[in-house]
Amino acid sequence: MAAAGVDYLPWEGQGLRDDECFVCTVRLSETDRTVEDVVPRWMQREIMPPRHPKPQVLLPNLSPITPRRILIPACKSCNNEHLSRVEIALSKAFQEGADAVRALPERTLRVWAAKIAYGLRRNDMRLRSNQRDPAAPMIATAADLQGMLQLHTLLQECRDVVRVTEGHSTFFVFRSQQVGCNACDFDIAVPTGWPYTVMVRLGPVTVMGAVDDRGALRTLHSTPAFAAASGLSLHPLQVRALLALLVHQAHLIREDRLPLRYGVSGRRLWLDRLPPQGPTTDPRREQATADQILQNLVAASPDVLAAHGGAVGLLVLPAGTPRHMPLKHGVLSLGAERGETSP
Repeated sequence: MAAAGVDYLPWEGQGLRDDECFVCTVRLSETDRTVEDVVPRWMQREIMPPRHPKPQVLLPNLSPITPRRILIPACKSCNNEHLSRVEIALSKAFQEGADAVRALPERTLRVWAAKIAYGLRRNDMRLRSNQRDPAAPMIATAADLQGMLQLHTLLQECRDVVRVTEGHSTFFVFRSQQVGCNACDFDIAVPTGWPYTVMVRLGPVTVMGAVDDRGALRTLHSTPAFAAASGLSLHPLQVRALLALLVHQAHLIREDRLPLRYGVSGRRLWLDRLPPQGPTTDPRREQATADQILQNLVAASPDVLAAHGGAVGLLVLPAGTPRHMPLKHGVLSLGAERGETSP
């Protein structure tokens, strides 16, 4: 790669120092230094208007932080040119609606999701697990980020020094219901670890998917829950039910069965997928079920969710038809129907 002039040498680091760009790893000068908003500013304007409640993001240690404080170092070129082009495309598409977001190129969605997933974890390196204890360890370490090298490689697509074949990532776009409260109409979830799943719900549009599943999750499009969701305007609880199903399936994938091949040409690094080496999922793995994941996402007791058929039942009726869930019969009614604390 060095001999071919590729402007990305991952063995030289991942931009983990405070004086380096988190994308291209260039050393920052006073004239070139900027900060990247991991939750983009166009999104912040939607969710944090003046004199309105400010939504918060829960960190891995379950402490809250406002999106405007999630900032990481970047050079002007990566921030104001490469990533800006992606954010402009996403902002315009979100304004137009779910169909416009669905029509975006896979590469655009992949770079955007990769920036959010990597950027959130990179920001964790700046924060202590106990903000009141100056000796507490950081939420994330350099070793944690080094384990996300493949994600950092995919992020280089924004600079056009890495090219990835179509079908490397799997994304889903749905219509979602709104309640008119900016804090309530925003939701984000980014589980750590491969294949780097991301979910963002902003107003009438919900996007979720996996940055590096290498096409292994595409079959979810035809499953009853995801097929039903394509015909619904999703209640916030249904969004989290879908996320639970996605996360569960993502963690059943075996990365070692989905090999990649790399090539260097035209001053770029090219990534392609090889045929799967045997079954790509391992249902014998000891993982939480989708219903257990959903219980954590909505703080519900098992019997409350079981009464509604679990994660799938919140999206598909027993007859197999999509389950329309109006907001007025939404989250609060789940527990109320059984006289229990609602999730």
